[in-house]
Amino acid sequence: MRRTKLFVWVLAVALLLCACTGRPNQNLPDGRSDLTKWVVSERQVEIPSQTVEHGEDYVIQWEDPAMEAHIRFVLNKPEGDILHSDVWEIQVLRISANGVDAAWTEPTEGAVFNTADSAKNASYLAEGGNLENLTSLNDLRHFDSLQVFYYTAKVPYDSLTDLSGLEACTGLKVLSLYGAKPATLAPLAALTKLESLTLSNCGTLDLSPLEGLQKLEVLGLSSSNELASLEPLTTLPKLRYLSIGTGTTYPSLDPLTRTHIEFLDMGLGVGDEKTCKGLDYEPLTRMPDLKYLDLMNHLDLTADLCKRIAAGSPNLRGLDISYTPAADHSKELQALGIEWLQDPTNRSINEFWRRMIYKLG
Repeated sequence: MRRTKLFVWVLAVALLLCACTGRPNQNLPDGRSDLTKWVVSERQVEIPSQTVEHGEDYVIQWEDPAMEAHIRFVLNKPEGDILHSDVWEIQVLRISANGVDAAWTEPTEGAVFNTADSAKNASYLAEGGNLENLTSLNDLRHFDSLQVFYYTAKVPYDSLTDLSGLEACTGLKVLSLYGAKPATLAPLAALTKLESLTLSNCGTLDLSPLEGLQKLEVLGLSSSNELASLEPLTTLPKLRYLSIGTGTTYPSLDPLTRTHIEFLDMGLGVGDEKTCKGLDYEPLTRMPDLKYLDLMNHLDLTADLCKRIAAGSPNLRGLDISYTPAADHSKELQALGIEWLQDPTNRSINEFWRRMIYKLG
């Protein structure tokens, strides 16, 4: 009898695990903290559906074989002509050289996903391929209705070096590029409707072409970018969210004192600490609009600096000081009255050596 009960219990657990495998993420409990939910929601921009004039239909002559392959994959059309009318209603397009591509004819919150079955309401969807990196964006001119474009390259990140073609996508409101290595961002100057821009792992970047993007609210520049200067950001009146962490370098934070940024993500991963060594943090004490600041893994962060930042930012609701020297004084910092103070600390011998190596390095 005991063996039977044990078998039934094990079988039930196994079936439960199997049932969870491959299910959409929306079926699982949301384990994110309230702080994380808040910050993520503030990074989103609302994109309403649109209707545009399409002109005449025609057979698309593709300039980039990789782009053609991705679109054939998405449309499930391995052979034959692809017409302008096949793509002219697509408003959201995601291309990933790792093989998860999707397109939507209506804007949707499901544009960010890890597997095909977690993509909500995709008009076209393909998973399981392993296609090549794009080499050109000129073919995007055929997508008349395009408002959102995501592109993720695979190693090596050296195929897409020219962003020409984007200037024709004047209706773009959200653009995300991961793993491109553009020589210039000049084509982005024409995207005057852009509200959200993410350039991750995109090499050395001169941000000057962004100066005319008066509607830009969200700017993601994290993940091993080298920024010539943050000065161009002072010309963006609506910029409220900036991400410059995870290995991104820049000469000074001072230009940020002349912006109205409310959410600033400077969080570092383990191994990125030296990218900010010697950085002058004083400008952070002169950003009165700040509501959220992420300084995870910044090993020069002190409790005194946190106090000065809080004093200069009366609207600060969230501060992440995880795995920093300041986190060792978390009880003292609780008195600042910040609604969400993320302060995990690590007192292990490994953390001791990490900080010692950082100081000596």
